[in-house]
Amino acid sequence: MSLMPNFTALMKLLPVSEYTFSFVYLGFCLFIPDYLQAALACIADDNIHFSLSFSQLEGEILRFFTVSILPLCMLGYRVSGLLIWANLLFIFLGAVYMFWAVKVKYKLYGRDDLPYVDSHSLRLNAVTFLGVFVVVIIFSLIVSYQHVRRQQKEELEVEEYYNNSEVSSEEDLEYATPKRRDLKRWQVWWHTVNAFRNMNETHHWLVIVLSPFYFLAAHILPVIDHSRDMSGWCKPVVAFSFIVLPFIFIGIHPPASVFMSIVITSWSLCLFILCTTQTLQEPSKLGLGIFCVISMIICSCALNTLSTEVDNLIYQYFCMRFQQNPDAIVLTLMCSGEMVAQVIVLQYLVDRNMVDAAYGSAMSMITHTVYTAVPLLVLQSCYKDNYILVSSSSETCNVFFLLICFGSLLHISMSGYEFRMSLFFYMLAMDMAYFTFIYYFSHDWLRSFGAFNYILPPFESKKVWA
Repeated sequence: MSLMPNFTALMKLLPVSEYTFSFVYLGFCLFIPDYLQAALACIADDNIHFSLSFSQLEGEILRFFTVSILPLCMLGYRVSGLLIWANLLFIFLGAVYMFWAVKVKYKLYGRDDLPYVDSHSLRLNAVTFLGVFVVVIIFSLIVSYQHVRRQQKEELEVEEYYNNSEVSSEEDLEYATPKRRDLKRWQVWWHTVNAFRNMNETHHWLVIVLSPFYFLAAHILPVIDHSRDMSGWCKPVVAFSFIVLPFIFIGIHPPASVFMSIVITSWSLCLFILCTTQTLQEPSKLGLGIFCVISMIICSCALNTLSTEVDNLIYQYFCMRFQQNPDAIVLTLMCSGEMVAQVIVLQYLVDRNMVDAAYGSAMSMITHTVYTAVPLLVLQSCYKDNYILVSSSSETCNVFFLLICFGSLLHISMSGYEFRMSLFFYMLAMDMAYFTFIYYFSHDWLRSFGAFNYILPPFESKKVWA
């Protein structure tokens, strides 16, 4: 409900291109609950959970790539050749390096200490991943900012030439709206929580069914939208969302001390908003941008809490009912919430003809997953020289992803840098082959790719392993 209006509102406020904003911000916004959990709590605390979490991240990379590229193929989007080569090669090299960094293939016959010998190198690889990713993000922002500013300066010079007037930059910076005299306080609140006014839905029966849920969600998830009165600003809703915010963070399981710090900070911000803002006056552009970011964080944490429960039910059901391999389940069926959010984002941007932003969001989800997978597992507080044992099923997933990624890059290059329906059918066929392979592997009808690799002994001679 509040994800996309806040996303587009913040996009209009920041002086960067649509592609750069989507590439940098969307992945960070949707994955911020995982980042907070790694920083404040713990994602995995032993080698088994580390390996299972890595398998889940491997499956996310393949699913995000498929879900992101298929809508662009149906749209027939044409992209710059330099941009698509830079994006996909960056993703391809990151996936290869990620798999090489965590690939520990030892025969643990009486030598359980051997994987721990190389576990310290995971920290270095995690810092390398994070450093490279941050440098690329900063470089993209700087280049896009300079390009947009140059365009704005040229447009301003043309406008001054024809109008013979000078526009003061200080007036743009000191942006402040007058107090609204034509609205009452209760009208601002009612326009914010009224589903019949805000839901652009042609099926009225659906609005009637969803209006109670919309009324409750509108008090928790503030929406900043330039098409609404006062850009969607509603002081009581924003203040109440800060009161509810600590309870949304329960889903990431923070320690008691951290949770109390979140409570004190959130309620202090609520008091600050009540004392420093006015109900009938829209905040400045800086204030609106801050509220957009906070609202998207709240929405992402709420979505993560809901999707985590759904994923737990899926995992337990398939483990208990069908007795499936845990790796096969997390590789194919997990991470439902982020996939639904990605589909909604792409459909929303495509419907509004923001195709560059749609392409940037597609690349954002894949790139963030590839370059934050190892840091999420290794740079968390409970990591103590653990190792990630790559299973044969996750190695199969990596092989299929590299084939799909490299094949997609060649296909787009030979198609004049256009996402065509032939690429759609190619990716669909490869995904069907992958899921069929995983199904056969889970029933022991076929061996995975990782089972055929030759395992080399580390450091010692082969006589020790005879």
